[in-house]
Amino acid sequence: IIAAKSGFTFAGYATPEATLHSLLWAASTGDVEKLLACCTPDQVKRFKAKLAGKTEAEVAASLKQISTSMADFKLEKTEPISEDQARLHLTVQPFPGHPHVGHDIQVMQRIDSNWKYAGKYGVDFKED
Repeated sequence: IIAAKSGFTFAGYATPEATLHSLLWAASTGDVEKLLACCTPDQVKRFKAKLAGKTEAEVAASLKQISTSMADFKLEKTEPISEDQARLHLTVQPFPGHPHVGHDIQVMQRIDSNWKYAGKYGVDFKED
C-alpha cells in the first residue's frame, strides 16, 4: 500500500492498514476528535497529554504537519503480533521531497471488531 500524494481518505477500521489511512486522513483534516476516534484509549491519553496547553489552531497545524510528513510512505509489511495486535512497518520520508527515507513501526490494536492506533513502536508503545 502506498499513501496517495494527493491526499488521504477515511478508510474505516476493519484492518490495521485501513486504520492507518483513516488516522492520516483525520490528521490531514486538523480535527482532533476525528484523530482520537482512530486511537486506543491509552493512545488518546498520550495524545491529549501532548496537546495540553495548545490552542485549537496550534493543534490543527500540528495534525496537518503529521499527515504532510507521512504523505509519502510505503507499507513494507504487516507483522501480526497476536490476534488483536499488529505492527505496521513503514518506509517514510521526513517530509515530501526530503532526500532520505526512514523506517517507522506503528502499532495497531483490535478493540471489539475495530482496529485502532496504539502508538509508535518504541516511542509511545512499550511491550509488557
